Amino acid sequence: MTRKLLSSLAIALPMAMAPLAAANAAPQILGVVASAQPTQLYCANGECVAQLTAFCLTEYRASPSKGTPYQAHNPQTIKVIGQRADGTVVPLDVAHALRFSSARNHLAVQVSLPQAIMRLYELASITLEVDDGLSLIPTAKPGDPKPITDADIQIATGPLRSVATGIVDRGGPRVEAAQLTTLLINTLPDGGRATDAARAAAWDKAFASLGVEDTKSDGLRLASQAHSQCQAETTVGFTTLRQCLASSHDIFMGKINKKYWDAVNTGS
Repeated sequence: MTRKLLSSLAIALPMAMAPLAAANAAPQILGVVASAQPTQLYCANGECVAQLTAFCLTEYRASPSKGTPYQAHNPQTIKVIGQRADGTVVPLDVAHALRFSSARNHLAVQVSLPQAIMRLYELASITLEVDDGLSLIPTAKPGDPKPITDADIQIATGPLRSVATGIVDRGGPRVEAAQLTTLLINTLPDGGRATDAARAAAWDKAFASLGVEDTKSDGLRLASQAHSQCQAETTVGFTTLRQCLASSHDIFMGKINKKYWDAVNTGS
């Protein structure tokens, strides 16, 4: 092998490896939008799960792939509440048992609890509420070429999260619509097509969990439009109602997340 060829390889190999290293680096730190209403967890196969509306706090990192594990930076912002069949409300000190992962990208996360907690406390249902400021840090991986540092965490969960609270958590109708759409998503099966009965009942089931008097809010109108459009578009074909609603949710949140990115990039 000639010296010229070796020299070329010395230049080409690092360039070729750069995209791979970036792909293996830790993804974005996420924020979870504060709850407008409690989120019910649905239990099956040993787990109680639900999706939550999220957003990216650190634009300069890659969006997480589905299933990327996360840790709650400030789990004290999470309230988990159980209810027994007789209506008894049971506050649960189980935030340490919550598991988070990306549901599909940086705009939605899945939260889960072991279903054994239902039996342990003799519960009929579990709901979860998120207060202002919840941030999620991707679980560290050995050999990460660009790990998240303590300074990264302090900035993202401190000043950046404070900006996000005003822009995203208080984002108005689009954020309200995204959260309502997430409630719809949670009522539908994670795999395969929902039955006609489940599709028909999804809106009423989600709306019943709101406990609100304002039935004419802009957020509710946007969510209703997305639901109606998805119902029509997924009557036949391979796309499920849940998948269509996920796309609508991400469109709602994408513009709000960009507004936050623009604000922090301009120093406002």
